[in-house]
Amino acid sequence: MITDNPELDAINHLLEIEKNASILVNEAHIESDKRISQARLQFSTKYKESLEKITEELESEYKDKLESISKKYEDEFAEYKSSLEKKVQNKENFSELLEKLLSN
Repeated sequence: MITDNPELDAINHLLEIEKNASILVNEAHIESDKRISQARLQFSTKYKESLEKITEELESEYKDKLESISKKYEDEFAEYKSSLEKKVQNKENFSELLEKLLSN
């Protein structure tokens, strides 16, 4: 839009440049939002995968330790029970001791 007034032509030209700049800024903003969304999605996916992997490792370690501790407990308890069963019970001496203690 060229007119006989050079000042008006300059203002129109500047307005056209500002409009184009505004369009570029808007497009850049849209692109940056898109890239940020993609980066967040990618990070979220990697975070979830890492979290699942760590959780699986910890659960496996927990189960292994629980099994080991349970086995150790059962073995020690069986050994203790066996040692008690092997001990000779002297009921006569025990009865005498009880009578002596209770009579005082």
